[in-house]
Amino acid sequence: MIGRTAALGDYARNNTVGVALICSIFLVAAFWWLSPAPGSQGLRTDMINGNYSAAYARLIKSAQTGDAEAQNGVGNMYYLGLGVDQDFAKARQWYFKAALNGNSAAASNAGHMYSQGLGVPKDIMRSYAWFVHATKMGSKDADNYLREILGGFEVVPNMMERAMERYPDVKALTR
Repeated sequence: MIGRTAALGDYARNNTVGVALICSIFLVAAFWWLSPAPGSQGLRTDMINGNYSAAYARLIKSAQTGDAEAQNGVGNMYYLGLGVDQDFAKARQWYFKAALNGNSAAASNAGHMYSQGLGVPKDIMRSYAWFVHATKMGSKDADNYLREILGGFEVVPNMMERAMERYPDVKALTR
């Protein structure tokens, strides 16, 4: 039994690095398609040129008006510490707002934070529920994270049932 536990621990450590790398790539890629067409001054240009403070200023204006994609983008800025100090609590708040406004990427990002314990207590059941709701909202990435959690034997069937009873919708997850 000790060998199996050690192997699962190695699996989790190795996957943590891979999941974090993949998540970072997706977060940066999200900025790419949020921006105006190439050649125009905008979010894309600011991000490419490393002008993260200007990119943040663009995003926060839209985010404050309720734009779910911009809210997710602001969450990404806080998550990565681009143009602002890295702050997982603020990232989570913006992901929650965006998810409540229907942004599937934000729901997936919140699930990732709970799966890794980034600024929140590690909570696999809550993470699982976030990924389920993100998948229902159309996130392809969340489906991959669900497979990762289920493949790592982190969630067993009775935990899945309890998670969905406890968190039947995104609003329940943000409380």
